[in-house]
Amino acid sequence: ATSCHKRDMHHDVTTQQTINVVMKQGDIYTFSIPATTDKDDVYEISTQATNYGTSLIKTDANGNKTYQYTPAPNYTGTDQVILSSVEGSHNGNTPPPNNNGGCFGHGHDEDRSMIIINFTVSTAITANKQAVAFQTVEKQ
Repeated sequence: ATSCHKRDMHHDVTTQQTINVVMKQGDIYTFSIPATTDKDDVYEISTQATNYGTSLIKTDANGNKTYQYTPAPNYTGTDQVILSSVEGSHNGNTPPPNNNGGCFGHGHDEDRSMIIINFTVSTAITANKQAVAFQTVEKQ
């Protein structure tokens, strides 16, 4: 079996973005998902929120992607969702063993992006607040 694991001196770079959102119960939070560096990479919900009414990724008519969250009815407290970029098809549709190395043409290092959104839902917030932090981690 051929796998898509890194070999020898290859390494992964993981970019992690943490967003802390304070929002009012019943409000809708929308986040514009950044474009990925590889055209075949896509964002998906890797860890779903637990106290949501709506928690999904949407695509508009122009192909722009957004994440949308509303808390469950009457919910106050904390919640979290994790969005991760994943490889769509590497470089094409040729499966192993005829794909130049078993990784659909990649040799290969992967850049991965993770967006962690922490929600604090309250009944007493007058305006939504958002704080963002970026972190890059290189794994060998």
